[in-house]
Amino acid sequence: GNESGWCVRLNNWHINRGTADFEVEDGDSIKWLYTCQYGSDIGADFSSKSAKITDVLFTDPEFEVVKYDDWYYELNVPAGTSEVAFEVELENYASVISVFVNGEEVKYRPNSPILVSNYDTITIESTLEHMDVNNNNEVTTYTDTVDIWVCKEEEPPKLTVRQDAPDTLEGVI
Repeated sequence: GNESGWCVRLNNWHINRGTADFEVEDGDSIKWLYTCQYGSDIGADFSSKSAKITDVLFTDPEFEVVKYDDWYYELNVPAGTSEVAFEVELENYASVISVFVNGEEVKYRPNSPILVSNYDTITIESTLEHMDVNNNNEVTTYTDTVDIWVCKEEEPPKLTVRQDAPDTLEGVI
């Protein structure tokens, strides 16, 4: 029908222009999807005003995710963890995803590693620019944000044996 055709998602964003307008980099996630309802049937509803982040899925099953509410998570990771990978789920994939670690933007690619340290804050921002065709094509920006606090398990203390330590504890009080 007249609302059907092929659409493209680049790093979980349903692009709003032709593919020739985008440069693809090594590691980018590209999905070709067929729509029968101008994108709304594949999660990219251009008439929607939602930029809501519905979930953040971490790829490592050892990570413990504590979700306090829709906008704040705690991520408990094993000691020695230096990177995390995740995929952002959205209510509307017409939104653009940006990721920041301690305020500095990093490239978001679904399930690709991002370097982290203990007590870092990962901020995920979803931004939707909605054009209102009933109001002179006025553009309104909608956003949603999730903050994730990274907590590493404590490293066990390293025990060292002094050179002058006794061979046995016998007779030591």
